[in-house]
Amino acid sequence: MRASGVDLSAEQLDDINRCVVLWRKVKLSSATVSCYRNRVICLLKRTGVTDYRKLSADVVVHESRSYARQLGVKLLPAQRQWMHAFRAFSWALNALGKAGPAIEPYSRAKDSKEEEDPVMNAFGDYSRQLGWTTGTLQGRYRWLRFFRSFQHRRHGSWPIPHLRDIDRFLQSHPQRWAPGSIIQAAGAIRAWLRFLYVTGRSQIDLSPAVMNPIQRPFAQPARTVPWPTVRRLACGIDRSTPRGRRDYAQYLLLCAYGLGPSELVDLKLEDIDWQAKILHIHRRKTRVPFDLPLLPGVARAIAAYIRHGRPPTSYRQVFISHHIPFAPLHPIAITDNVGRWAARSNIGSQQITPRMLRHSHATRQLEHDVPLKVIGDILGHQDSLTTSRYVRSALNRLRRIALPVPR
Repeated sequence: MRASGVDLSAEQLDDINRCVVLWRKVKLSSATVSCYRNRVICLLKRTGVTDYRKLSADVVVHESRSYARQLGVKLLPAQRQWMHAFRAFSWALNALGKAGPAIEPYSRAKDSKEEEDPVMNAFGDYSRQLGWTTGTLQGRYRWLRFFRSFQHRRHGSWPIPHLRDIDRFLQSHPQRWAPGSIIQAAGAIRAWLRFLYVTGRSQIDLSPAVMNPIQRPFAQPARTVPWPTVRRLACGIDRSTPRGRRDYAQYLLLCAYGLGPSELVDLKLEDIDWQAKILHIHRRKTRVPFDLPLLPGVARAIAAYIRHGRPPTSYRQVFISHHIPFAPLHPIAITDNVGRWAARSNIGSQQITPRMLRHSHATRQLEHDVPLKVIGDILGHQDSLTTSRYVRSALNRLRRIALPVPR
């Protein structure tokens, strides 16, 4: 399929120019449009295809990696650029009524490694039969990859490990991993051992032998950020661009209500009651709906984004990715955005996450004498013990109730 250096036909050049016009119409930046155009031209020249339907994600990955090796550049950034250009080209061709390649759904964590391991593949089928969510399965895949690499480096047995290997794995990372992470790793290995026994791959059920480390609930205070630092995050958002308007609306929702990434990406257009000034929130974790007052500043920011920044799409989610084909955001994208705001604000080396903004919101409300029950309802806590951890972070309130030192 390789035909490097093949000149494009007049029809192909016309198709690319029409795509460029469409990309500009949806307000992509000049630099992005130029990058997409160059990548598409390079892809068509290297493959020599005239029927766009013969293009696929696998072809793009192969050509982008070959291109990166020839120029001596990093593989992953090159592959990412080529995939974005390919998806933009496919979307534009479909919008223009041309027969183009199918737009495959983007996955940040493609299970290519599991496809190479038949036992891991069978574990995925087993977990789906049990009704595990995609998030649960991906989390356990992650820990099992770590454990598998640990075994391969030490020439340990796989897929049926020895208990001594499991002990070494869980005891070798106590300084790098939080206790909660070790509990998750133990849970993934316990599920793996149970799968091996149920499917007949192991004659002994070793899962009861994997014990969780003892962890006192809320042993540490919630990690918070000083409120001046939270306010300074807004300096890292350029509100003059469509993406900046989207990010600023997300920033206000994170700080004003303490919402989580999943609640942000699940927010739909019909969840905003502009007349009654109410925000309908759907808790993914508890599946309990909750109504919050729509603050004027938040309403103005969301309206500015919807009118002057939101890409054209049929999706009902409020926040949309600005990468073609304009799909709803993934919760991980919210975490990446917060880290990007912190880097642009020159806050320092401190890593800031949406969860820390949520903790900071709760602590600030507590220091302003908001009842603990109200804070728990806003955050969606079902147990008052979960909300009580913020009392230990409200230093200003603790100072007011401190007793004088006896003489």
